[in-house]
Amino acid sequence: MNDGENRFTVAMALLMQGQREEAHGALHSCIAANDLEWSPHAASVLAESLLEAGDMDGAEAAVGIAVRSGHPLWMSRALVVGGVLHARRGDRPAAKRAYSLVISLDADQSTVANAWFNLGTTFQEEGDVDMAIDAFGWAIAIAPATLFAARAGVNLGYLLAIERGEVDRARDAFQAVIAIGDPEQSELARMNLAALDQVARGNTSVADPTVDLAAGVERVTGERTPRRWRIFGRNPDG
Repeated sequence: MNDGENRFTVAMALLMQGQREEAHGALHSCIAANDLEWSPHAASVLAESLLEAGDMDGAEAAVGIAVRSGHPLWMSRALVVGGVLHARRGDRPAAKRAYSLVISLDADQSTVANAWFNLGTTFQEEGDVDMAIDAFGWAIAIAPATLFAARAGVNLGYLLAIERGEVDRARDAFQAVIAIGDPEQSELARMNLAALDQVARGNTSVADPTVDLAAGVERVTGERTPRRWRIFGRNPDG
């Protein structure tokens, strides 16, 4: 284990223990080691952690370090963080450019699926249903067994049911989410299937405000860190 890897290992152990400030110091130390592999990796992790902590300026600086390294994987993962950062600042065009760049770099399937998922959430927030459905579909197709596919599947099913009235396709999307096995997304999918069953049993529709469908719309930066999901509104009045 070289010096850069050792510093990174220490940083990740601290992060896993919840010692965020100490972990950030160790990540900065790893970046300062100028290791071709571990320093950009540390910058990517630091960017995500700082964004989660609400330090957007610090996250932006760490993204810049990872991007300037030119490392295909860690640059790509940092660009996803950069896209989320732009979106939280209200600059959706810049967010979409960052996600699209990650997709074009094609560093690894999980990161590309993450970019497609985040691109889909941006389109969904803009009300561009067709583009959102397409993006979520790509996230699922590229990495079908990942957490990003599960998240995309929940949102895809929601849009198919609410915006398209395609209940059978929505049901298929939710069933596919359950098959992936992520507990949080499976819970959302089961709740949505129960809501669709409510529609099937009664004289109501998915547009009825008493039918409670949920979409887990939240921009994400990585796959390992637990996230809180917010409910994407109530169904509109019919």
